[in-house]
Amino acid sequence: MSMNIPEGYKKTEVGIIPDDWEVYYISEIAKKITDGEHATPKRTTEGYYLLSARNIHNGRIDLTDVDFVGEDEYQRIRKRCNPEPDDILLSCSGTIGRVSVVPSGLECVMVRSAALIKPDKAKVNSYFIQYILQSRVGQTQILQSLNQGAQANLFLNHIEGLKIPLPPLPEQKAIAQSLNDIGALITECDRLITKKRNIKQGTMQGLLMSKKRLPGFSGKWEVKKVTDLVLNKKGSIKIGPFGSQLKREYFVDTGYKVYGQENIFTKNMEIGDRYITKEHFNTLKSCELYPGDIILSMMGTVGKCMVVPDKIEKGIMDSHLLRLQLNRNEIYATYFSQLFYSTIILDQIKQLSVGGIMEGLSSAIIKKIEFTLPPLPEQKAIAQILSDMDAEIEALEQKRDKYKAIKQGMMQELLTGKTRLIGSY
Repeated sequence: MSMNIPEGYKKTEVGIIPDDWEVYYISEIAKKITDGEHATPKRTTEGYYLLSARNIHNGRIDLTDVDFVGEDEYQRIRKRCNPEPDDILLSCSGTIGRVSVVPSGLECVMVRSAALIKPDKAKVNSYFIQYILQSRVGQTQILQSLNQGAQANLFLNHIEGLKIPLPPLPEQKAIAQSLNDIGALITECDRLITKKRNIKQGTMQGLLMSKKRLPGFSGKWEVKKVTDLVLNKKGSIKIGPFGSQLKREYFVDTGYKVYGQENIFTKNMEIGDRYITKEHFNTLKSCELYPGDIILSMMGTVGKCMVVPDKIEKGIMDSHLLRLQLNRNEIYATYFSQLFYSTIILDQIKQLSVGGIMEGLSSAIIKKIEFTLPPLPEQKAIAQILSDMDAEIEALEQKRDKYKAIKQGMMQELLTGKTRLIGSY
């Protein structure tokens, strides 16, 4: 089947690109390509940064978990690889193919799990190359070139053979700047999200431990266990049905919904496509979820919690969820859900878990949890403050995700030449 090639474009080994773009091997547009130190460097507690693949993230160098070397090792390793501003680093083992430009002011050397590309700045823009390597064009080639051993690695000859579609230098710079600009908006959103999460954490610790009382409230706080706060009926603390009662063959296209951990993780009860018949639902009706119930994740990422919202599809929980039906005259459900994300409860879960590792929840653990509880009106006021902070964070996350989607679309359009930047070439 013939491919329809638009006027002004041509077919190449990396896809259809504009006529005035050319395809080069990285080795043709780099002054040097090398990997880091092969021998085990002598590490120190401070000094110069010793980077490895784990420190290379797409678009940034992460120094939160980094090694150091002293002056002698630094000078010795620099004879092999000397990262400088605008050089490109590429991860070659572990999570392979992550790429970042070296920022100014970073004095560092590398170990073998990272590679260094020194671009010829008369031919290429470093950030343009970074984005090409991050794109589908770059990542597809990287994946295809990996060795097939027990542990995949990206070697220097693989890197040298990567093909790069290259526009004229002014257009490279314009494309890179456009992508950097949208990336800066994403970074700023991430910074604000982290800041607001930290503020919320501090606010939680103050309000939920009665270290900071809200104006107008002075009632006594009392120590309560979860068992004191659930309805006095069978099933008020309930785990979903055994897995054998919800085998794959029991699911149908329509009927009564089966909810799972994915609903808690996304805070969205609408996702999911598991359904059971009315007859099967009636046999498992003790596991039905109702608005206002608390559901908790029990396996994998344990301790996630949410209040079941109004107007959900009629259905049951699966075996990975635990349901609490609270006495609403004693505790406000939203307050409890906020409390569950605090160290007040998470630390207790960790201590009560086998070996101190949060591998899974159980009803036995939940029944032992206790905390001090304010009167109901103060619970509602505290919950409202924390929920408002959650809403701010969620709005920022949605804004960031929108920017990420825009950037992904821009990369697909600009890095293939499908969309040209006016006046950049």
